[in-house]
Amino acid sequence: MAEDKLRDPIPESFASLEEAGEFWDTHSTDDYEDMIQELDVDFDIQRRVYLVPIRDDLYRQAELQTTSGDLSIDELINYLLEQHLQHVSAF
Repeated sequence: MAEDKLRDPIPESFASLEEAGEFWDTHSTDDYEDMIQELDVDFDIQRRVYLVPIRDDLYRQAELQTTSGDLSIDELINYLLEQHLQHVSAF
């Protein structure tokens, strides 16, 4: 039984995601089952993200355009696609 084993305490917080990952890589949630609380969670998804393959050369060109940091690659690609679709649908 989990209560019968000696176990490390769960830290109040972790300094980074890596630190949390290292802790849980070496510990089992089964050993902390008495501390786990069930939660009811509702999600209201307002946006979808689609994963679309893109040619390597196009990605590299977009990457070069975003070196200033004004836009991320996905923002640039979405902007360019939107502009192109508006132009095409105007005909």
